[in-house]
Amino acid sequence: MIQSLPFRSGHSLPDTSATPCGSAALVSLTIGHATHGADGVLGAGYLPDHVWTFDYPQRQIWEEARNWRPTADMHRADLGFPRNMAGKPVSGFPRITIHVDGKALDMLLDTGATAQPTTAGEQASHIPIKNGIGVTSYITASLLERWHHQHPCWRIVDDGDSLLGHARLIEVPQIEIAGLKTGPVWFTERPDANFHDGMSRYMDRRVEGSLGANVYGYWVMTLDYPRATVWFATQ
Repeated sequence: MIQSLPFRSGHSLPDTSATPCGSAALVSLTIGHATHGADGVLGAGYLPDHVWTFDYPQRQIWEEARNWRPTADMHRADLGFPRNMAGKPVSGFPRITIHVDGKALDMLLDTGATAQPTTAGEQASHIPIKNGIGVTSYITASLLERWHHQHPCWRIVDDGDSLLGHARLIEVPQIEIAGLKTGPVWFTERPDANFHDGMSRYMDRRVEGSLGANVYGYWVMTLDYPRATVWFATQ
């Protein structure tokens, strides 16, 4: 683990000592391979205890003041975190609830969900890519199968992504999040164990996948970790 790095006075990243793991980063020997050359990832070990705005249309991110408050036109969703007996979060992975086909679905809020679409996947989904990498959302294989059985008209790409082996894509016509409806949304298949047995261990409820920047990318999103809420501005 890497603790907060020393910066010149007045020129630093926000302090991370109050986050669940108390560290700025985890050293990884594979991060460059997984992200095609990126130096690192700011994630659930760093972002908590702050208020962050992700301006996807303008490709900017910044930290808000501690007294930040939403404007009247923003849309709110509550976030779930596992907490200890004192009520403090013990994990930095936020759970968000969306609605698909009229049913509530618990998901990981995942700003880093990564796609490596195949030619077929790129042609079907029109995912913007750079150096072969794009953004996506993930869904468990069992739920993908259920959706496909219930809605055979929802498009599937059998060999749509190659980031972690060959995976299917499914196109969901519309989802609802924070009272906002958007779609279509493409989801990349992941084994059930990745979320039921993996991510869910670090969350307050079992999740069926993760919701990524292919959904958030149309809005300005503010993650208010201290108040366990997320806000969306449609501009």
